[in-house]
Parts: sequence; C-alpha cells; structure tokens
Amino acid sequence: MSQQHRLRPAVIASAAAVVVLALGLGGTADAAVPDAAASSAGRVGDDPDQPDNPLYDAPEGFSVASGREAVSLSWGTLSAATAYEVYRAEAEGTGPDEVGPYALLATVSTGSYVDGDADPDVEYAYKVRARDNAGHVSPYTEPRRGTRDTVAPFAPRDLTRVREDERGVTLTWRSGDSDAVKYAVYRAESPGAHRTKIGTTTSLTFRDTKGEAGLTYVYEVRGIDAVGNESGASNSVTGTKSVTSATAPKAPTVGSATLAGKRLTLSRQQSPYVPVSSG
Repeated sequence: MSQQHRLRPAVIASAAAVVVLALGLGGTADAAVPDAAASSAGRVGDDPDQPDNPLYDAPEGFSVASGREAVSLSWGTLSAATAYEVYRAEAEGTGPDEVGPYALLATVSTGSYVDGDADPDVEYAYKVRARDNAGHVSPYTEPRRGTRDTVAPFAPRDLTRVREDERGVTLTWRSGDSDAVKYAVYRAESPGAHRTKIGTTTSLTFRDTKGEAGLTYVYEVRGIDAVGNESGASNSVTGTKSVTSATAPKAPTVGSATLAGKRLTLSRQQSPYVPVSSG
C-alpha cells in the first residue's frame, strides 16, 4: 500500500474529530466572527467623519445655489430620517479639500435650508447628513460650494448704433469681459432724462422697434449676472427710428386750456416730426 493511501484514514479521522469537538454534547455549533472582521464591517472609506455602520445612505440630489441675499441648499429626503444636519466651511481654494474646518450650521427637518447669514462675497463649502431619533447618522453628502454674491459684473463696453431705419434702432456692444448672463437696454428722450428699461437680451445686440419714429433717443446697456446683480451703465449712444410716408403719427396730447375773454386757447403736445400746419 502506498504512503498516500496510508495517510487518508488519518485525515478523515482528524476532520471527524474537529466536527465532534465543534458539536459538543448539544449537537450544535456556533460560528464566531473574528474581531478583525467585525471591526472592519460597514466602514465607509477612510473618512474619520463618516460613521462605521451608517443607518442609511447619504441624502441624494444635494445642490447649492448662490444668490444675492442668501445661499440656498436642497436635497432629497430619506424615509428613516427625522432631521438633517447642515455643515459649512470657508472655501480656501479651488480644490475639493481646500476648505477650512466644517462647523454645524443648522439642524432642520426638511430637505432644504437657506443660509442668509453667509458673509457677502465669501465662498463657502456645504455638506449635509441625515439622522434619526436614535442618534444614528448617515454619511455626508459630497460638498458643494456657494456664495452670497453681491458683486455686480463689469459694465458693457463699446455700445454702438449700427442701424437706423423704419423698423427701429439696432445696437451692439461688447461684454466687458464680465460674468453677465444677460443685458438690460435702457432708453431716454434726452441725456438728462430718466432712463427706462425697454428690454433684455442674452446676446450682444438689440433692436428697439417700439420707439416713436422721428424722435431721437439716448441708449445705454447694463450687464446682469446669474444672481441678478446689475452693472453700471455702458457708454451712451443716440438713435432715431426713421420716418416714412407710411408712418402714422401719434395722436396729439391735449394739455391745458386757457380762456381769455371770448378766446379759448388750448395747448397740445405733438410728435416732433409731424408737419402740422393748423389744428
């Protein structure tokens, strides 16, 4: 008989002995989990701020919106959560880890928070985690940045009148290398008169089709950023909608009436280009 065949009964006997010892007199075996495995189960990455065994996942859909008056946060709610902790840190650079220490800003019961106490024009990083009544907490959301933005964009440059015809006055300008996302066009009837906003555009050109034909207007443009801050005015230009034979004049506006003896005198205002010889 070979050596291999002689060893096989010994191996079988050893295995049987292990089973017998494990079963003991009660006939059952209890499996013990090694301490090392227990300590590592459920750990979330290497972040010391994250819990070892979170009750649930981090809130989803976390977003941060900058504004002039506040920074607005929102996230998806969790069925097991009873509250949400909002944390804030000053952002010290552009990298995800370039932030100051986080501090608890607020604890809320809904899926949103408005940070109206943010210092103007300081960039902050925010993160949120959920908790329940038993004190279990979720992992943090990924940080998002926001700013209470009060800085207006630079004023548009080189406002130019490029066309005057019976359809109106066409203007164009340069952005001024600003963060403006749209532009407001203003118009006045004289250089010192009040400017009235006549429209907005996201492009660098605008046609004023509603001006009165024959009347020369003063135009200027202002940039508006994503949170509504409006820049100073561009340079001013003048423009006049052309008068044609088909252009209908506006009706005269009757002003004051004066009675002197048997003579009644009426004053009126008329479109500047209308050749009125009598009335």
